Amino acid sequence: MIPPPLRFAQAFLLYLPTTFILPNSGLILYALFSVLVFDPSFSRKDRLFILFIVGVGLNALLGLAVEQHFPDSLFVNNGLLGCLILVFGYLAARSLNDTTWKLVLLLLVIEVLCIYIQFALGIRFFFPQQEVVTTTTEFLFTKDAQDIQLLYFIRPMGLSGTSTIAGAKILLAFVLTFMLDLRPRTRWLLSILFAGAAILNFKRSGLLAFGLFIGVLMIMDLRRHGWRFRHTFASAVILSVLSFYATQIVGQFTRDSAASLGDISFSIIIEQLSGRADLWNETITFIGDHLFFGNYSERLILSTGQYPHSSYMSLLATHGLFLALTLAAFIVSRIAGKPAVLIFLAPILVDAIFQENLFWYISLFDQFLLYMLLVRQPSAYWFNPFPNGTDRHSEDAPQMVPA
Repeated sequence: MIPPPLRFAQAFLLYLPTTFILPNSGLILYALFSVLVFDPSFSRKDRLFILFIVGVGLNALLGLAVEQHFPDSLFVNNGLLGCLILVFGYLAARSLNDTTWKLVLLLLVIEVLCIYIQFALGIRFFFPQQEVVTTTTEFLFTKDAQDIQLLYFIRPMGLSGTSTIAGAKILLAFVLTFMLDLRPRTRWLLSILFAGAAILNFKRSGLLAFGLFIGVLMIMDLRRHGWRFRHTFASAVILSVLSFYATQIVGQFTRDSAASLGDISFSIIIEQLSGRADLWNETITFIGDHLFFGNYSERLILSTGQYPHSSYMSLLATHGLFLALTLAAFIVSRIAGKPAVLIFLAPILVDAIFQENLFWYISLFDQFLLYMLLVRQPSAYWFNPFPNGTDRHSEDAPQMVPA
């Protein structure tokens, strides 16, 4: 069955600002399109999130009164305009359905194939607009990988503006593979495709989130079917790889700073945070000095010109304690009402410890979070990630209805 053209348009507008072609602020076009075309409405069940939106606006007005000047940014970083973007982002998320996410998954498959092509050609990106110019790292992210052996310094970018964004999208694609109702064979093939791309992209926090998600899927599979040949085979492969390539694996993860687990020290751990220790220290200091109102809902930019590199720290620093707790209460309350969504949100939430994919005024990952919390109802196939041939699949899945 061919999806409706309007869902094609919605998926494309949702995906395009995650590429080098449009900035993240281009998602306002997706939000406006979603609201005007699909006409979503507010729900009284979401009063905590609506309270958060109102709080952002009031916090921004307070900032204008205290600081007595308008924020430098007039788009995503601006609390007042950001408040409106939050409204449209909320409504846009309520307009989504699984068809849109399947189309987003298709677009992500295309990007992942680009990652494989780039790695095979020994390049990091295709287009000169993707070149990353930064003064915050000693490594120059040139187009050619040359003879570099460390995957961290190769990191193909697909069609994204940075390899970090590409890695986050690979993780989301892997999650979507199991959240959506797909044929078992399709699910297996896509899982292998995305797992391989995650290794080539080598986003270390993403690989940690991958491991967590795979562990959750394996536990659910064992509870459903018991120990099967696939578990023996997977265990044998993992143990073999760890046995024969332990030195190379540790070297890759530590960028040749250690050859074994015994070589890892506290100083190496700090070094491997890629400057996050200094960014987090500055962010924590700012939070301590501006605990209640944060940066008056203007997104915090540190002295280096970077963001805090942690979604949770950025949330506190940007909006302050009161609004951060309001948003946290909303998320916890919705998860408590349907804890099954945590299967798919857990890897995204773990990755957010080290990256800033969540809690922007609007982003692809925030839209997925809101979709799972606001709209998507649990399905039976979620608890049967690797069905046997005798298992019923989509027939067991209840129809999706708005929460």
